[in-house]
Amino acid sequence: MALLAQPIDHRLYTSFTAMCFLVPLFVDSILVIRLLAVYPIHQMAKPHSVAIYALPVLVKIARLANGIIFIIKWEEAIRAV
Repeated sequence: MALLAQPIDHRLYTSFTAMCFLVPLFVDSILVIRLLAVYPIHQMAKPHSVAIYALPVLVKIARLANGIIFIIKWEEAIRAV
């Protein structure tokens, strides 16, 4: 029997989808590392550090939450098929 004729396990689809969401999240972490290099937290006043780091951190948290919810819904849809 040919390899392509065999059904693919749903866990493979889910893991591939998770990697598609997590790899860009890790790549976006480079922005926070660069910000830490240019604007060290311990050398700035608290309002300035909050102003600089709030948006990238909130976007990262929102992207992670969105990815988790999508992967859960994806897994439910794959199992239903």
